Amino acid sequence: GKYLVHASLNYYSSNVDTKVYRAAIYVNGTNVHWSEVDCTANGNYQFPQVTAISKLDATDYVEIYGWQSSGSSSNVQADNANSHFKIHRLS
Repeated sequence: GKYLVHASLNYYSSNVDTKVYRAAIYVNGTNVHWSEVDCTANGNYQFPQVTAISKLDATDYVEIYGWQSSGSSSNVQADNANSHFKIHRLS
């Protein structure tokens, strides 16, 4: 069927030069859609969000990946309401 797939990742931006934060939807190990946020480090939280409508079969699997360009670690705040992964069947 058709599914609405949505993810948001809440990164904490440390004091590093300009960074790119990305959230991506993978189906069966293949990147099918991604979104990114370009920002200047300011110690605030950054929220890349990605949404796609995907045709999925019973044997398909969906994964969410995050990526950031700082060159050092940048944590995703997993216990925050702004980090989430949702799938809704449309038809």
